[in-house]
Amino acid sequence: MAVVGLQLRDFRCFDEARIALSADGVTVIRGSNGAGKTSVLEAIGWLAAGRSWRASDRSALVRNGTEIARIGAELRVKGRVTLVQATVPRQGASRVVLDGQPLRTRRVLAEQLRVVVAAPSDVRLVTDGPAERRGLLDDLLVLRSARAEQARRELERCLRQRGALLQQARGRLDPATLRTLEVWDERLAEAGTLVASMREALASELAAACGPAHGRLAPAAPPLGLRYRRSWDGPLLDALAAAREEDLRRQTTSVGPHRDDLELMLGGRPARSEASQGEQRTIALALRLGAFSLLAREDLEPPILLLDDVFAELDDQRARALVEELPRDGAQVLLTTTTAAPPAVPVTARLRLDRGRVEADAA
Repeated sequence: MAVVGLQLRDFRCFDEARIALSADGVTVIRGSNGAGKTSVLEAIGWLAAGRSWRASDRSALVRNGTEIARIGAELRVKGRVTLVQATVPRQGASRVVLDGQPLRTRRVLAEQLRVVVAAPSDVRLVTDGPAERRGLLDDLLVLRSARAEQARRELERCLRQRGALLQQARGRLDPATLRTLEVWDERLAEAGTLVASMREALASELAAACGPAHGRLAPAAPPLGLRYRRSWDGPLLDALAAAREEDLRRQTTSVGPHRDDLELMLGGRPARSEASQGEQRTIALALRLGAFSLLAREDLEPPILLLDDVFAELDDQRARALVEELPRDGAQVLLTTTTAAPPAVPVTARLRLDRGRVEADAA
């Protein structure tokens, strides 16, 4: 699985660019801050996930003075070439086309393009609220299972419908509204229990994968632990009924998978509040490496690993350990840096970016 060609038009700082990429090994993309190297990874990440890890406002992806950004990628999976194209307008819906056919769900594209992104902003996985960590689990679930994508969609639909009903009730329930609420409670309990169970199983797998990776990155550090924590006890349907009065008052759903958390522990201590900044960054990197390891075990080809300036955040020992963690089984790795990559990185190709221009890099 690899992106062998990338076309950008009016995306971030790029007027128009065509970038040829090595199908396997490590490609180092070097450039100064603002040169566009991170935007190359962002474009690939956007195609895979339908959103950017850098910006919540989609208009930030569109070059100043233009209205629509365009991304095209030539993908190679098991020797077969696929073309995916996307238009990203400042306003209105984006559009993705796979081999000339409109993309209906992200799951279809996941069979052709799966990526794991590691970036300095990943520290939010440790420091921010539960939504960041739930997102990590849900993204992995969708990449691995069509059933998980369906369950997640149903959960989101139930939460929207139940929330709208609570707002319409304005704190009071007539018999007809109560019957409708009970219907949505049943549907939410079914979908929510399934999603939570899937997340719990994945959290156990992820713990087994990222714990050893963390130990290799920071051998002197306490062990890393992960635990999925539900926001309710017992059957979810009972918990929804017990919380109904409070939910009516607040006009929101207070229990369910959308309130759960993936707890990160370092030596038994909460990493969010007690780990140092350096420890938090190492934990975040270990989570990404663990996610890559899980996806690489699937029947499909290994995912693409995108590393955005990660060595700049590491001391020498952790940098050497990360080099040893880089896949050497033919997986495609794209690594951005403002300086030369560490000498031990097994580089296959080098590119240099300068204000949106791309050229070979001899360094």
